[in-house]
Amino acid sequence: AEEDMRTAMREFSRRWPAQAGDTAPTLEGVDDYLAILQRIEEEKLPEVEDRFFDFFTGNTLGDVQALATAIAREPAEIRKRLQRINALLAQVEFHSGRYLQLSMRPVHLAALDEFKRALEDAVAGSALHDISRDRELAEERFLSLRHLMDMIGAARTRDDQVSRVILDVRRHVHFHAEEVDTTGTVVHAHESGGPLSGGQNERLATFCLAAALRYQLAGTGQDVPRYAPIIIDEAFSKGAGKFITAAMESFRHFGFQVILANPGKNPQALAPFIGGVGVVSIRQDRYSSVAPVEFVPVQE
Repeated sequence: AEEDMRTAMREFSRRWPAQAGDTAPTLEGVDDYLAILQRIEEEKLPEVEDRFFDFFTGNTLGDVQALATAIAREPAEIRKRLQRINALLAQVEFHSGRYLQLSMRPVHLAALDEFKRALEDAVAGSALHDISRDRELAEERFLSLRHLMDMIGAARTRDDQVSRVILDVRRHVHFHAEEVDTTGTVVHAHESGGPLSGGQNERLATFCLAAALRYQLAGTGQDVPRYAPIIIDEAFSKGAGKFITAAMESFRHFGFQVILANPGKNPQALAPFIGGVGVVSIRQDRYSSVAPVEFVPVQE
């Protein structure tokens, strides 16, 4: 009987060290362990544990599995949408004889890799084991889940780049653009943060924006978007004439009506695309007005 008591105390101390504390699993510590047992019985801990176990193995773990599945599937969904956008980009030249294509690759960041490992550990083997009948396995899974929740909680309380990457699945991949010729051969690649001028950046962003909007508003099977007007503030303030022409051609090709807020820069490049002009005036930083400009033919 004494050995059975020692075995029970040692097992309790191993499984719940925080509750056992410094109490030694010896006969001298029997009274302390009996006091712990009395508290457990009075607080109906086994009943509470059963309810928590049922909730954890049912709802909680199922939600985490759904999260893991969604995160695992998202890169494939993003790649599928990129293919549709690329089909639109292939319809209009980015440069003469060149077309813009977008691609993606996974982001390798230590904190993100750790988060994905924690997510995998939280659901690992759950499809192979019936943890609803294996409490020891469920307890191991709970510890993994608690580690995962601690990581998510810490990321939510911080406002830095690493936290934003962890919490936003769109940031789990890195996008870059390639210029391809008519045979599909890559002739130039654009990396995020690469050495591009302001005008080149505008052109690249405008082409991607035009194709993405076209995809969102019309998909790949409609001739025109459901909603055509696009308002661009500070439009083409850094771009050279050839960049502006190509960008405006892309919007026109995709069926958009562009409304530009332009501070009077590059009027010659914009002229072929302008159907109407309004001059905006602001007085005392409080009052604004718009005056339409009438186009008249120029006498030679």
